[in-house]
Amino acid sequence: GDRGAATWVLITLLVMAGLSFALDFAATGYGAKRLGASWRGMLGAVIGGLMGLAWPPVGWVLGPLIGAIVGEAFGGRPWREAGRAGIGAALGLIAGTAVKVTSAGAMMLLWAVHVAWKALNAV
Repeated sequence: GDRGAATWVLITLLVMAGLSFALDFAATGYGAKRLGASWRGMLGAVIGGLMGLAWPPVGWVLGPLIGAIVGEAFGGRPWREAGRAGIGAALGLIAGTAVKVTSAGAMMLLWAVHVAWKALNAV
């Protein structure tokens, strides 16, 4: 019998993963650039985000925010500008994460429906 996933399901999952990655990258970059973040702010947001993973859910928001502000401040920007850029980087990172979570949920739903459909029609 047909034991594997249908080719169209695998292709759809691959396309969804690619779109999720592209949208995540775009959201993070857009949020950062819109409020003036530099590469230092983005790097700080990523490092802060990783450190913030240890303190859910507050650390998930504050980690990227504080990291981006510190990154911008180390780059020599005044605190006010660093704060603004940090907010942009953090918001972009949070929006990108929301895109990934939504995409992952849709991918799991597609897979579950496909498996259920195959199981119900395997007679």
